[in-house]
Amino acid sequence: MVLLGVGFCYGYYLLDPVNPRNFAYLIGQCLGASVVLWLVAYIVVLRKANRREMAFLSACLLFSMILGNVIISRRAQLDVQQARVALQSIREVFGELRQAQTGSGDLTDLASPPSIEPDAIGPWGTIESSFRRYAAELISLRNNYATALRECGWLTVLDPAALTDESELEQCAKSVALARSLANDSHIDSLEVVARFESTLNRLELPSRLKSDFIAGFRRSLPQAKRQLDEIWRLELAMMTEVDAIVSLARERKGWIYADGQLNISDADQRTKFNSHLMAIRKIAEEQLHIAQSAFQTTEDRLDAAIESIG
Repeated sequence: MVLLGVGFCYGYYLLDPVNPRNFAYLIGQCLGASVVLWLVAYIVVLRKANRREMAFLSACLLFSMILGNVIISRRAQLDVQQARVALQSIREVFGELRQAQTGSGDLTDLASPPSIEPDAIGPWGTIESSFRRYAAELISLRNNYATALRECGWLTVLDPAALTDESELEQCAKSVALARSLANDSHIDSLEVVARFESTLNRLELPSRLKSDFIAGFRRSLPQAKRQLDEIWRLELAMMTEVDAIVSLARERKGWIYADGQLNISDADQRTKFNSHLMAIRKIAEEQLHIAQSAFQTTEDRLDAAIESIG
C-alpha cells in the first residue's frame, strides 16, 4: 500500500508541476485514495478469490495503478514541455507586434505578419496558433492603415510648400477628411480583431489547469485592451483635428513665406497658433506611444511570468 501511495503521489506531483504540494502531504492524501480503491476492488473481486489468486490480483492491481499514474505523469511532462515552447513562441510574436506598432512610426516601414503555424504541438499548438493569428491580424491592419494613409496624401498635408500654395490647400483638406474616415474604419476593424480573438479563446478546449489559468488571464485583460484601443484611436482623431486646424490656419495665412525649404511666419499671432498646434501633435503622439508601450509591457510581463512559473 505504501508503494501504491507513492505511485499516486508521483503521478499527482507531475500532473500539477506549476503548483506542487508538500510531498508528505501528497503521500497521506494518495494513501487514503489507495485504501478506498483497494476496498472497492476487495468487495468486488478479491474477497471471492483464494489466497494465491488474491495475491496475484493484488499485484496486478498495484502494477496497473502505478503504471497508469506513470503514463499520466509522462503526459503531464510533455504538456509542460509544449507549454514552454508555445509561451516562448508567443512571447517572440508579441515582440514583433510591439515593434510593428511602436517602432519608427514611419508609414513606409511595413512589418511582415508572423506565420500562424505553431512551434508547439497538441492543445498548446492550438493556443499558440490563436495568438499568432491575433498578432498577424493586428500587424496586417496596421500595414493596411499605413498604406491607405500614404495613398490619400497624408504624408504631404503639412508640407510647407503645400501650406503656402492655394491650389494645394484644398487637396490637403480632402486628405485630412479621408484620413479621419480611415481612422474610424480602422478603429472598428481593430475592435473586431480583439472580439474574434476573444471568441477564439472562449472556444478553446482546455483540459489542464495550466492552460485554463493562462487563457483566463488573457481573457481578463481583453476589456482593458479594448479601452486602450479606444483611447489610442481617440488620440489619432485628435491629432487629425490639430492637423486640420493647421490647414485652416494656412487658408487665413498672413506673412507666410516658404523659401529654401523653410516656412517663415512673420505674423506673431499666427506663428503662436501654428507652433501650438505642432506642440499638441507631438504631445498626442507621445501619449499614444506611452499607452501602446505600457500595454505591450504588461502583456510581455505576463508572458514572462507564465514562462518562469513552468521552469
